[in-house]
Amino acid sequence: LSLWMQGFMNKKLIYPILEPLKLQNETVGSIFLNLDKLELIVNKIKHFEFKVNGSKGYKGAEVAAGGVETKEVDAKSMESKKQKGLYFVGEVLDVDGDRGGFNLHLAWISAFRAGENV
Repeated sequence: LSLWMQGFMNKKLIYPILEPLKLQNETVGSIFLNLDKLELIVNKIKHFEFKVNGSKGYKGAEVAAGGVETKEVDAKSMESKKQKGLYFVGEVLDVDGDRGGFNLHLAWISAFRAGENV
């Protein structure tokens, strides 16, 4: 079960989620055959709380806020609304996506749109 859960969450979180439920030794098959156990895991994940003790600071950040405001950019062409011929793409824009490729998607699609309009 824990190996399967590593496919969608950090492995350091799995034991603290499963251990209080006494499910750390369960198999994936046994969980999916018992909806009550599956519901316990889902609820534990949804309501999991932890204390953040610190961070690695700006140098260790996954994303930093700030950039050109999106209201100042034409979303179809990525051209500045204030300066014709000036285009903004990717992380220069003030958009903070979730982890999982959202920032990469923004970089690719905004570059594609700008490239079509240059």
